[in-house]
Amino acid sequence: GIMHKTPAVERARCDGMIFQCYCSAATAAVSLAVWALASTEALTLHSGSFAFGVLFAMFWITSQVMGFYAVRFAGFAIAASVWNGVTICTSFVWGVFVFGTPLRHPPGAACAL
Repeated sequence: GIMHKTPAVERARCDGMIFQCYCSAATAAVSLAVWALASTEALTLHSGSFAFGVLFAMFWITSQVMGFYAVRFAGFAIAASVWNGVTICTSFVWGVFVFGTPLRHPPGAACAL
């Protein structure tokens, strides 16, 4: 997000899209390290985990590119507000309808959305 506007990054004259690629690679590496350290199971790669990884990567890259252009066209405050709202709604839909997480209080969930 806003990190590509820091003075150090601006002095480096790094293109925002390239900087975002560096941030995405760092996020993937840290996520893998946390997964490896926190996992109680052996790290295994099978077709299901690979498919979800590819799906997540496609969503991640698409959202980062769209976020980059949203900040450029709408400004950081408006763009971040919109994509945070979309993220919350998307997470809710995935949790309830895809993964079957039960709702403890549907009226509260409706108000929160």
